[in-house]
Amino acid sequence: MDFNQYLVNGLIISFGRFLDILATYRVTPKLELETNYLVKKLGWIGGIILQIPLIILGAFFNTFTIFIFVYSFLITAHNISGSWLVKGMGEEEYTNMLKNGVSKVDKFRNIVLDEMTPFLVFCIPNMLIWFFFFQTIPFSYNVFLDNTNTSYVFMITFAIFFFSIVNTIRNIIYLIRLKKQMNKTNNS
Repeated sequence: MDFNQYLVNGLIISFGRFLDILATYRVTPKLELETNYLVKKLGWIGGIILQIPLIILGAFFNTFTIFIFVYSFLITAHNISGSWLVKGMGEEEYTNMLKNGVSKVDKFRNIVLDEMTPFLVFCIPNMLIWFFFFQTIPFSYNVFLDNTNTSYVFMITFAIFFFSIVNTIRNIIYLIRLKKQMNKTNNS
């Protein structure tokens, strides 16, 4: 790869990460609803600084550029989805509504089952794609690095798969944290 390709890859990744940060800021400017614990603790400046190594490292591989961009785009779409309610209620009131709702659920497994939707919607179809995909093409770790259409398709489906797993886990952990906060408040 030449320098121009690194630059283009860096710009594509930067654009994707910018969209994610912008959507996050639109929904939760105080980071009350941020499910990424590290970003919530570091704040906006720390969260932005965390993007720099991702942009630099991702720029070296076309396939990872595609992966990071698609993943960022999915996070952006997820963040914007339903943001009208958060904006209408306000960040704190929406968080309190979630805390109140989580505290009233008698079986936490019901929350876990409901939060599994992204996993079911995105992971299962992508696993089927991979199953049929690798029936015709033998799996090789080169699929992560090659600059072929096959590698790009794989990385797009992998980004969707990864998004669904991370999103499901982070949402469940976030709700567990809210439930613990409510339990502490109720016990005090």
